[in-house]
Amino acid sequence: MKKIIMLLFVIVCTTGCVSQKKYEALEEKLAKYKVDDSFQSAETTDVAYNKTLDITELKKQLNNLELENKTLSLKIEDLQKKLNECQ
Repeated sequence: MKKIIMLLFVIVCTTGCVSQKKYEALEEKLAKYKVDDSFQSAETTDVAYNKTLDITELKKQLNNLELENKTLSLKIEDLQKKLNECQ
């Protein structure tokens, strides 16, 4: 039982690290678009509209990763409690 809990703990932690890297990559993309927005007035309406859609999609992905990160944090806390109970 203890080995199973430890294995689950490692899996959740590893998944959390991957999610964190995805989260950071999306933040970088979002920051790039924010910088590019200062030049938006020189762009055509279509390009500006597409950028707005891209930013909206990036924000959705960022929110999803934040929720996933919170869920993983709760799972880690739960596994830590179970591990402490086993000891």
